[in-house]
Parts: sequence; structure tokens; C-alpha cells
Amino acid sequence: MTTESHHYDARWATNVEGIKAWADKNGSPMAPAGSTIRLRDGRTANVGTFVAYARSRYRKGLLDERRIRELSRIPGWTWDRLLPGPKGKESRNEEIRRMRAQGVTLAEIADKFEMSRQRVHQIAPDAPEESRHEAHLEKRRKQRAKLNVEKVRAAMSAAKNRKVSR
Repeated sequence: MTTESHHYDARWATNVEGIKAWADKNGSPMAPAGSTIRLRDGRTANVGTFVAYARSRYRKGLLDERRIRELSRIPGWTWDRLLPGPKGKESRNEEIRRMRAQGVTLAEIADKFEMSRQRVHQIAPDAPEESRHEAHLEKRRKQRAKLNVEKVRAAMSAAKNRKVSR
């Protein structure tokens, strides 16, 4: 067994352990995208990513039989298409929308309400008034403007020094 395959098997085992822990805590092993869980020994399993990975490999025929059987034995595991979860409470959803409008990040809201960032985005798809991209572009424009002002001042100072020295 190569070191790489041993590492792969260890990661697989950690993720399966994480899925089982997620199922114990949440009633289903089908963790939403972005979900993580801390295991008893302190390791973290990215269970949301792992569920998507395993199901994708299965659909493509790239998951070996041993691993298919291992996941299939977990109570609640399904290879079938997943339906969207419950809509949630409207008062909670309104608070999430209000927080997003105030510029609170998806991660902060997800942590507060103990849900995935993807679910928060489904509830409040509109980004704050100024998206991160727009904020980045505005910051770059201000930096360029500041550099241009500095260049103009330097050129004016150099021209003034040339006049004085003549």
C-alpha cells in the first residue's frame, strides 16, 4: 500500500466517521454543502463536501463497491436525488435577510443560526448593496486615484524645482 493510498483511506475513514457523527447529531447523514463537524479526537470532517463527493463519484461509476456498501449501511444514507429541505420559520428568515442587507457575511449568519452558508444564501440571495466585487473595484479605483494624485504632485514639484534652479 502506498503512502498516498494510505492517506486516502485515512481521509475516507475520517469522513465516514464524520458522517456518522453528523447523523447522530442531526438525524440524517445527508449533510448540507459546507457543513463540518468536529470529531471527539479534535479532528474536523468536512461532511457536506464529503457527501457531495461520494454521491458524485457514485453517479459517475467511480466509487468502488466496498465504499458503496460502507456508506449504504449508514442509516438514512441515500443515493437518490435529494429534495430541498424545509423552508424554515419566516421570522428567522426575515432576520437573516435583514442581517444580509446590513452587510453581515454569510459565514457569520450561518454560524449564528447553525446552518450552511448555502442555506443562508438561499434564504437571502441578494448580497448587500455593495457586493464584495464592487467594493474591491471601488478600493482599486481609490488606490489608482491616489497614485495619480501623487504622480501629478511629484511632476508639479519637479517642474517647480526646475524653474527655481534656472
